[in-house]
Amino acid sequence: MRVPRTFAAALLVSVAGLLQSTTAQSASAGAASTAASDGLSSHPIANPAVPAAPGPAASGSTVSAVAAAPVSIAPGAAVKSILTMFTLNPSVNVEAAGKPLPATGSWGAQTQFPGGPPKPCVEARVPCVRVIYRVPEMNVVCEWILGLLVVVAPQADGTMGHATRSIVLDENEAAARYTLRKAWAHGEAMPHPTKVQNPEYPKIAIDASVGGVVAVRLVVGPDGAVKSVVPLAGPPMLQVPVLEAVRHWKFDPLSIGGQPTSFQLDEQFSYKAPRANTFAGMDPSGHVVIPQTDPHEEPGFRTDGVSSGQWSSCSAVTCAAAAPDVPPTE
Repeated sequence: MRVPRTFAAALLVSVAGLLQSTTAQSASAGAASTAASDGLSSHPIANPAVPAAPGPAASGSTVSAVAAAPVSIAPGAAVKSILTMFTLNPSVNVEAAGKPLPATGSWGAQTQFPGGPPKPCVEARVPCVRVIYRVPEMNVVCEWILGLLVVVAPQADGTMGHATRSIVLDENEAAARYTLRKAWAHGEAMPHPTKVQNPEYPKIAIDASVGGVVAVRLVVGPDGAVKSVVPLAGPPMLQVPVLEAVRHWKFDPLSIGGQPTSFQLDEQFSYKAPRANTFAGMDPSGHVVIPQTDPHEEPGFRTDGVSSGQWSSCSAVTCAAAAPDVPPTE
């Protein structure tokens, strides 16, 4: 896409510094992000670790109809929409500067098109707005074309409601190169992994009854390969196997307006710690209690009489039948 040299009849709004604050908030949010639209997926890991292959994230509220009524958006709202969905790519340098694109540029939104709307808008048959991010000192101009929709969706009280939603129809080469997609609107499909490697549950962590949630952030390149992954939260003992596994994941490449682009996703892996080992004994009611055996062991006690699972109570008769090597009580 070419950037028009003049912006007659175009409304430009300066939002300098907004990207910087949004990027900082995104970095501090870390694992606290929970909405699927924010690019967060969660995966439980059992003991032993056999997590289910992650599938497409939930798409949010169901859209039952799309209205073709005229719709518009304020320039500031259009800029904020892009800031919600994109962030700067810290791993790609601007060739002439030798460093990543800074957050000190200026933002603008073009809401009127005297020469006719951009081609993606015509093809989609929706009104549009062009959002522009300029960094003059680096001679970089990033552009996005937002399509505007009025959607009719069921509300919590059972009624039908209307809302304006924006979808990214196109972006130029600079936007694809220097920014990352980080969130998806309700109804948009998030990138789907085509190859996953399940994290292991380290034996040392199992023996120490270490469990918890490990959150990591992935940056996926235009080819669908994981370019980087960093931990956000979780026990350090469990972060290592997660990082090692996720580096081997592959995704369906993301394309915006035919332009391959990079994106960012947050993933969570839940480790359920086993209970601490205990010995058979008497519970307060006088019943003999025996441990629940490991599902991978033969029924009954282990040779050392130690359980890896939960306690279960039984009477003298049932205890004798279930574990003959435990003497029944009178």
